[in-house]
Amino acid sequence: MSQVYINRARLSDRLSNLLTIQTMNALKMEVHTLREVIDRHREDSLGILNITSDNEVVPMEKNLLLAEFDQIMQAQSVERTHYYIDRLVKGLSEVKTAGVIDTNNSSL
Repeated sequence: MSQVYINRARLSDRLSNLLTIQTMNALKMEVHTLREVIDRHREDSLGILNITSDNEVVPMEKNLLLAEFDQIMQAQSVERTHYYIDRLVKGLSEVKTAGVIDTNNSSL
């Protein structure tokens, strides 16, 4: 699997903006545009693939991210499309960290 480096904040903002769109055609066009940027690395005027000096750039499995966009595109209602978009936004905002064991404060 190949990875793609995503500006998490910009992608999340762009996806969140889609939650205001109330027509399927407009939603699908916007989602398709986002998918194309990620899949084909076409000119990214949205800044989704911009590598910045902050900590908002994260590696993601390209195929998994594209599968999320495909699921959004296959939704049959605005409500379900919004649900999948919201789920992706929440997934992008989660920070995965390994568990930390605090040996100084543990009581044995």
